[in-house]
Amino acid sequence: MGQEINLLNSQLKTVRDYDTRVARRPTKPGASRNSSAKSFFDGLRSQGYGGYRYDGRWKDVARRMMEYYRLPKNAAILDVGYAKGFLLADWMELYPECTVAGVDVSTYATDHAIPSVKPFLKVASAENCPIRTRASTS
Repeated sequence: MGQEINLLNSQLKTVRDYDTRVARRPTKPGASRNSSAKSFFDGLRSQGYGGYRYDGRWKDVARRMMEYYRLPKNAAILDVGYAKGFLLADWMELYPECTVAGVDVSTYATDHAIPSVKPFLKVASAENCPIRTRASTS
């Protein structure tokens, strides 16, 4: 195995009580997926992200990824699990020549994504990714 890297270590550390969060999750069968997604992304902190709003924190991560992987400024970036597209928006702002795309299973997150990235997002799972790269089509 290769050496583990952490390109997120510049982010603030949060302390969460995971057991309490799990205990508070709705367990009702048939509960609306979008209802629980709304709670996860924009509900209370105890239910998920807790008001997941854009604040620019992903710019540093995008820069670090660019440097670490030695990507060209016109790189093609695929974000699997983009949530509301914050990292992709930062890629687009920092590197306007890059091409971005993303897949996420959450319709709610996609509907509430940053408007500038919405045209590049698809609701899909990683297993059934509708985005094809040159490498995946050969």
